[in-house]
Amino acid sequence: MARQTDREIPIYREIENYILDAIRDGKLRKGRIIPSEEDFCVMFHTSRMTVRRAIDELVAGNILYRIKGKGTFVSNYNFEKTMNISTGWSKTMQAQGYRTGTKVLTYTRMDADEYVAENLEIRPGDPVILLERLRYADDEPVLIEKAFLNAVRVEGIMNYEFREESLYDVFRERFDIKLNHVYQKLYTKTVTGEYARMLFQAKSATALVMENTSFDHRAEPVEFTICYINGNKYTLRYVLNK
Repeated sequence: MARQTDREIPIYREIENYILDAIRDGKLRKGRIIPSEEDFCVMFHTSRMTVRRAIDELVAGNILYRIKGKGTFVSNYNFEKTMNISTGWSKTMQAQGYRTGTKVLTYTRMDADEYVAENLEIRPGDPVILLERLRYADDEPVLIEKAFLNAVRVEGIMNYEFREESLYDVFRERFDIKLNHVYQKLYTKTVTGEYARMLFQAKSATALVMENTSFDHRAEPVEFTICYINGNKYTLRYVLNK
């Protein structure tokens, strides 16, 4: 039964607070389904529209997520990454108290296709290094990162395995490359096959895709990265200066 509350608070806020308290108290565990909208209607003697507003707010805040045809679930994680190009993914997650892991999926030298060449400002067919990694937090897969590196700028980089090493640390310490700024593009895309299986444990899912082109202090591109992200587990936070 719903707790007694101050009726000066809008009912949808009461429902939000009830869900948040249940998550904090461990009554609603991460990854588990929450009660149905009908259940909340009965608990709070209110309409489905009011319940849906409360749930929509928590979904927008990445506290909950929906799976069509199955229900609404408590998010496993609510990572926030403040964009800082000097700090890689692992260090950002570790600073928030998460245990990180990396699985190298592909690590090879190849010829750049037109799209990669355009982003790295090289010619199609020029050599690039592809470093594709699956990233974990507390043993849960969060994102797949495909980094294309200008092979001419990082000759010898394949001596590093990148299971534990930071790519950005190697840029600085081995190649004296200091990143200055990043051009970024965000969009969503349906993923299938291995990507859907690894990130979502599904045959098909919608991933958040983040493309980054990283430039050095001479405004020359060094790295072009495509990240496929489980948006239910990962949040980006931006600080914009006016």
